[in-house]
Amino acid sequence: MLLFTAGTQGYFLSRSRVWESMLLILIAFTFFRPGFWINMVIPPYETIKSAKIYQAAGKLNVGTKMRPIVEGQDDVGDKKDFTTRLPIGEAGDGKTRLEALGLELLIDSDKFVIDNAVFDSIAQKVGLDFD
Repeated sequence: MLLFTAGTQGYFLSRSRVWESMLLILIAFTFFRPGFWINMVIPPYETIKSAKIYQAAGKLNVGTKMRPIVEGQDDVGDKKDFTTRLPIGEAGDGKTRLEALGLELLIDSDKFVIDNAVFDSIAQKVGLDFD
């Protein structure tokens, strides 16, 4: 790596060693992507099966946010996959907590279907809709 500085213009020529350049690249990587190192120690998310959504919502602390990955169709019928964040509030079982957000679910054997997202509820505001 070369740096040019001189006088008031700032031209100075200096070589860096290979290990210094590698160290600078590692430091820059750590600044721009700190989660890379943290995720090696603590997993970022816990993945659960969709049929256990009520159990998962019941275990969460008040104020935490659940991140469901939703697969469905948009208004035209094209496939639409997106992730949203649902703030969990009120104490109670998982079904009560999700209904308080305006979300009514039909649970099949291994997946769930959104039966209703109540008008002007948190669930509708984050982009969830029926079916």
